Amino acid sequence: MINIIFKVFKYLFLLFTAVISFFLIYTIFFLTPKKPLISNGKHLNSQIQFIDTNIRVIKNNWLRKNKNGWIEVYIEGDPYERGVYLGKLSKDMLYQQEKVFVDQIRRLVSGETYIRFLQLFLRFFNRTIFKNFPIEYQLEILGESESAPKEFDYIGDAFERMIYYHGAHDIGHALQGLALVGCTSFAAQSEKTKDGKLIIGRNFDFYVGDEFANQKEIVLCNPNTGNKFVIITWPGFIGCVSGMNEKGITVTLNAAKSDVPTNTATPIAILAREILQYASTTNDAWLIANKYQTFVSESILIGSSKENRSFIIEKTPTQIDTFSSLTNVLKCTNHYQGKLLSKSTINLENIKNSASNYRMNRLNELMNNESTLTQIGFASILRDRSGLNSKDIGMGNEKALNQLICHHSVIFKPNECKMWISTDPYQLGFYECYDFTSFFNNKLPPNCKQSFIDTIHRIPEDSFLKTTDWKKYLQFKNINLIIKKSIHDNSKILSNDFLNNYLKLNPEYYYSYELVGDYYCKFEDPELAILNYKKALSKEVNSLEEVKSISAKIKKIK
Repeated sequence: MINIIFKVFKYLFLLFTAVISFFLIYTIFFLTPKKPLISNGKHLNSQIQFIDTNIRVIKNNWLRKNKNGWIEVYIEGDPYERGVYLGKLSKDMLYQQEKVFVDQIRRLVSGETYIRFLQLFLRFFNRTIFKNFPIEYQLEILGESESAPKEFDYIGDAFERMIYYHGAHDIGHALQGLALVGCTSFAAQSEKTKDGKLIIGRNFDFYVGDEFANQKEIVLCNPNTGNKFVIITWPGFIGCVSGMNEKGITVTLNAAKSDVPTNTATPIAILAREILQYASTTNDAWLIANKYQTFVSESILIGSSKENRSFIIEKTPTQIDTFSSLTNVLKCTNHYQGKLLSKSTINLENIKNSASNYRMNRLNELMNNESTLTQIGFASILRDRSGLNSKDIGMGNEKALNQLICHHSVIFKPNECKMWISTDPYQLGFYECYDFTSFFNNKLPPNCKQSFIDTIHRIPEDSFLKTTDWKKYLQFKNINLIIKKSIHDNSKILSNDFLNNYLKLNPEYYYSYELVGDYYCKFEDPELAILNYKKALSKEVNSLEEVKSISAKIKKIK
């Protein structure tokens, strides 16, 4: 009997070894991505000229850092050319951005063996991404990857890594439950705006740490085919999450609830980039969106100044629909509204369990309070920190339109070629007005010292920055890290007085009490843990899932 059992285990072990070996051989030798061919075979050797500490130039292409800390870039030419010049101009910034990203990975995955396994897993997971990634944008990334840091080659070849990073953005959307993303966007026109023209506003609440948002880019692109356009992005990411083109088309992305993907297709930001580069009308945008299969669900809010209208393309990996409002306002949070997808099980669960519907209702309240809107009114709505009926729900609550985490906030007025872009911190600093009329209309490339900032129409900073509540919020964020580190390190170093003073910094935010409850739970003070968990549940918790999670912690202690 023992011999039979031994033989069974032996054969199972051999089978397992064979499967793993096949996986490794297949992944390493057959899934290595093929780089696209450069049609003209040229290698671009032009050197950077440093005009001063903030401006660098290659031919007509340039990069500068403005006084607000934003990076402004102008690039032109064919896809490979654009990538090469963009990479050379931002080589140091590519390194800094990738280092932040890799450091985040290292916090989750330690050890070179695990990193190597992660690389193989990503290669297998992304095995279909190259078939669904337009060659034009592969060439652009190939050119930029030539300036990517060699330091991270142990994760993968630079070209391979940069392609995967565009897919990682989508995975962040799929993991919406981890609060990586919870964006809000809205539009108004006709009777709802002061001059009747289309205005669009959005908060891009994609959060992977404050360091990630330190380098923000405004890229002005003059491609050899398609439209001139402007996108708001970060070094190493050529996709579009917020942008406007010379034909008056605007594009903003809002994540919808997705099942966790099992493999990749076209990254949603690449689809949005193609819309921006090649669409002149809302119908063009719809046709482009129909071309591609994506691997996450998304709402794409499209605006058109020529048609003075906006609509939403609602897309899943298998279906596509549109949603247009019957009124002169259009609102978008993180759930579907169209006939085809709004009644789906996953969407109804999302409405029930997440903060999306709550934010939609608050957005309705704020927009209904205004008879007509201007860009200043849009900024006021985007900065709103309150809950329904102006209830105090705590600073940083996901149910607020302003969650105090956004990467960028932007207001578009495409008929005037203007964008108001928020300055730090979050959307609380002033909104700088950029007027791209000369870029879109002039046939000559813009000069590296030419400014697009219109200071006359700047929107002032939020008065909240001058309050004691803002100072308390900064203290609150810092002490969050201290408490989390104490829990992680199993180090009971914080006094009850310290924790009680912490709770006074953000007293209406449920998470303050949950975190203190976690601390007491860790260090075996069940009565105080339950007391704080119950206090958390008495506040406006950001989702039903979180309510269930806190309730489960109480049940576990009891």
